[in-house]
Amino acid sequence: MQPQYDTPEALRSFLKLCLDPSHGIKRTPEKLAEVLPEPLVRKAAEFAPHLGTLRLAAQALAEQAKKAQQAYADAFTGWIHGEEPEPVRSMPLLQAVTVAYDAAVSHAVRCGTCWPGMRLAKMCPDGQRAAIASLDTVPAMAAEFTHDEDDEIRTVAGQVLVRRCRHCGERLEAADTAVVDSL
Repeated sequence: MQPQYDTPEALRSFLKLCLDPSHGIKRTPEKLAEVLPEPLVRKAAEFAPHLGTLRLAAQALAEQAKKAQQAYADAFTGWIHGEEPEPVRSMPLLQAVTVAYDAAVSHAVRCGTCWPGMRLAKMCPDGQRAAIASLDTVPAMAAEFTHDEDDEIRTVAGQVLVRRCRHCGERLEAADTAVVDSL
């Protein structure tokens, strides 16, 4: 990284110049965020960690939108050809969290390793399984997680869930856990 961007003020000044370099050229903040080199993105996230978090959230939502669009296109194609749709299985997030939390607390009070309120990813493997298995009790949400050789965590549907740093987006080394920190 260039030494002239060692302070938030210096980086802000440069980014303002990037937005409006004069000569009638202007960029939108959206376009700048899209084309900004990775070292500057990381530097901005270093000065303002919430930017890194928002960037990761935006990337995750964009990926979800892409998958949702493909699912819609597949269903639309199936409908055109007269195929019966597969039922969509989902549960409101708050309900899923509540069900998993209740099962985790129930496990924790009986476990010598876990305690109530412990993050799911830090719980023992039995506690993690109990919390995730509790989602199977609600027919609308049956999820199962498996590991592959790369230690990526996948749902039955094949969706890959990996642990990433909230600040830089780098993949974290997998611990002895079967679920993601954010679950």
